[in-house]
Parts: sequence; C-alpha cells; structure tokens
Amino acid sequence: MNRLRPLFPARKSAILDFLQPRSNHARLLHHSREPRPIPAESSTAPDVKTFLTKIGRNMIQHESKFTDWKQLMGTTTQQLRVMGIEPARDRRYLIDWRERYRNGIEPTEYKRGRKIDGGERRRKMVRALRRITERQEQRKKEEQAIIMGKL
Repeated sequence: MNRLRPLFPARKSAILDFLQPRSNHARLLHHSREPRPIPAESSTAPDVKTFLTKIGRNMIQHESKFTDWKQLMGTTTQQLRVMGIEPARDRRYLIDWRERYRNGIEPTEYKRGRKIDGGERRRKMVRALRRITERQEQRKKEEQAIIMGKL
C-alpha cells in the first residue's frame, strides 16, 4: 500500500500562491507595517507652515488642513485624500517630501517639469507641423510682396 501513495501529498503549491486572485499582493503589505517614527521639527522646518512653504508648489494652501506637526508627518495617503489634498500629484509630492525629511534631507522646492514641443513622444510631429505653418506663412508673405510689387 505504501507504494501506491504519492511521494508528495496533494495540496496547493505554496510557490504559485501569488498567482491566485487573493489579496496577498506585496503592495498591500504596507498596511500591516508599523508606521515610521515621526521626526522632530528642525531649525529649518520648525512648523507645518514653514515646511509647506519650503517644499513649494503652492503646498501652503493645504496648511489649514493640518493641526500640528504630528498630523502632517503621520497621516496616510487615504487620510490625505479624505482631507481634500487634491490632485494626486500634490499628495505624492507631499508624501515624497515627508520621506525625504525623515531621511535627513532639508526641504527645498523642486519645480514641476515642463514639456517642450509636446513632450518626447510628440516632438517630431509638433516640430514638423510648426515647420509647415512657417513655410505657409512665408509663402503668403512672398505672394503679397509679388502682388504689391505689380500694383
């Protein structure tokens, strides 16, 4: 009878558990981690208003939503959304600066990037359309000069 038994018992493989449609994804584990310690205020960022002013991008408009330093440094992303910090780009910027401050980086403003000529993907098309319109305008000027010269 022992020879008829399989060597490995019939059970699900633990290796392939991540393929199952359950909520055991790694990105959901941040809820189970204990929160990082709240850093103390420094001379460069002694309060909420100064911190938000120094990181820039008009984050000072959200000052009224924070009562104290601990609330600023301890709120989660979902809590920031409920508090009304919109759009998501502003929330991500604030969260990024909180983590930088925890790691000892002094707050300064990083300007938002600006697309030139429609961005990387559209650059060729935008420049080609610009050259076409410039040529059309040049032809109109030449035609008007010819007409004015004949009259």
